[in-house]
Formats: sequence, structure tokens, C-alpha cells
Amino acid sequence: MRTRLLRTVREATIVASAAALLSAFLPQVLGSGPDPETLAARTACERVKAAIEQFSRDTGTNPNQASGNAGVEWLVGPGAVPFNFSLESTPTLELARLLGEDTVEGLKGYAGPYLMFGGADSWGRSILAHVGAVSAPGRVWVLSAGPNGLLETLPGAEETGGDDVGVLLDLGL
Repeated sequence: MRTRLLRTVREATIVASAAALLSAFLPQVLGSGPDPETLAARTACERVKAAIEQFSRDTGTNPNQASGNAGVEWLVGPGAVPFNFSLESTPTLELARLLGEDTVEGLKGYAGPYLMFGGADSWGRSILAHVGAVSAPGRVWVLSAGPNGLLETLPGAEETGGDDVGVLLDLGL
């Protein structure tokens, strides 16, 4: 009886030790995934990306080349703009004005609304789309400034900078 009890205690100790080792090293081996706010921000960026791409397919034009939008560099969602982003010095257009309307006067093929949510990230800041880069070679980003609220991804960058969350836009026009 005593031997059986010792064996059970020994087995329980081995199982507990193995579980402790796994819980200590498994996150490092597998890598911990993004936090819920980052996942929500990525989803918001994906929605804006899909809306812009559908707009471009329907109208045959880029958002910054549509009637009345010439020279627009950034589409800006609602919410606080990133701390280091100036609306005064940058030609912008509200996401909702271009993608959230039922009709846009003078825009052939428009079948919106394309964006059924506001376009803010999980921290309450604007989702930004650098549509001005469409007319120049390079990467076009749809971005959230991330937890720190600073836009750290440079236009044409290969990957997002700092803690920015973003997806690449492909208009294929």
C-alpha cells in the first residue's frame, strides 16, 4: 500500500513538473500572439483596405483621383489622429465621405456604402490610408498608429514601423 502511494506521489510530481516546464517554455517556443487590441486594430485596417479596393474596382479609379479628390494624400477615419500627424499640412479626406455614403455625386460606378463601421482603431484613433502613394511607385499602407499613438511607418516602407498595425493595399489598377 505504501509503495503504491509513493508511486502515485512520484507520478503526480513528475506530471506537475512537466506541466510547470511546459507553461514556462511553451510561450517562448510558440511565441505569444498579438493582444486583443492589436488584433482588433488589424481587423479594422483589413476592413478599410477591403472597402478601398472594392471602391476602386467599382469606379475604376483610385480614391485620390476620384472626382473632387485630386491631391488627397490620406484617407482618415474618425477618432483622434496620431500624435505626430498633422491634418493642417496634409491633404486628407474623411473615410466616411468617400466610402460610407450611399451615393457620391459625379462618380460613375460607385456602389457604396463600402465601409459600414467608423474606421477607428481599438485605441479610439483614426485608421489612416496613404492613398497618395497610389500614384507613385511604392507600398500603400492602411495603418493604425498602435498603442503608443505615434505613426511610425514611413511611406513606401517594407514593413510597419514601431508598434504600428497595418496592411498593404493593392489596387491593381
